[in-house]
Amino acid sequence: MSEYDLESRAGIHELIHMIEVEANFAGKKITLKANPAMTLWAFKEALKEEAIKQKAPGIEPHLCVAKLGGRKLNDLLSLSENGVADEKKVNKVDFVEVKTITVNAWVNVKNGCKKEKVKVDPDMVLPAFRAAVGKLLPGFDLNAYEPRLVLGPRTGPEGKLDEFKTLRGNAVVEGSTISFQPMFEFPVSIVGREGTVVMKAATDLKVSAFKKLVEGKLGIDLGKYQARGADGKILSTLSTLRAAGVGNGTKVQYTPAV
Repeated sequence: MSEYDLESRAGIHELIHMIEVEANFAGKKITLKANPAMTLWAFKEALKEEAIKQKAPGIEPHLCVAKLGGRKLNDLLSLSENGVADEKKVNKVDFVEVKTITVNAWVNVKNGCKKEKVKVDPDMVLPAFRAAVGKLLPGFDLNAYEPRLVLGPRTGPEGKLDEFKTLRGNAVVEGSTISFQPMFEFPVSIVGREGTVVMKAATDLKVSAFKKLVEGKLGIDLGKYQARGADGKILSTLSTLRAAGVGNGTKVQYTPAV
């Protein structure tokens, strides 16, 4: 069987298992057929598109909490995983508007910084926030960026947000600014150890903190080793990677301290 036939059969299989979902907003209902394997977040996007088609103003699915029988659903799980999967009857899901906060999102790019304001549910998790910002900045893969809560005039790694917490859990409030820092790859080698490991980090990370990342990934102690850049010069532990001249793709080598 060809790859095309497999894909076609898979497509037919999905169509057979489509479910009907009735989204109940305050005073308005929208019914859609959906693949139970799609995430709730993706379903909300489909609802928004349908609301625009139906010229139904004021419907903002992403600013609502979805509930099934009073139980709050998870945006990152599929409809099926959320219990929305009945093929024999219409699945009725309530969308309850939540009190939102406005967050400033800064995305650091090569030629500057793109800034957007986004209204979000403070109880949304970080991956969902990434998706919300990503819709405003098409072309940027925010999964390759590290989000930071700006704590002062300049933000640093100390403001790094926890991927497993909600915005509220990360102390994000009305008017907060979240800066997305690009993550780069650095090949790392250690004298006396075979092979190279590729590390990902933002260049505002200090050389000493980067060393701890390497130790954590490899499960070794580099206490008696010092980092050297591509030119062989020792990197100051007090400098950031950027200040030490370490950029995307720069090889970092750890050698025994002299």
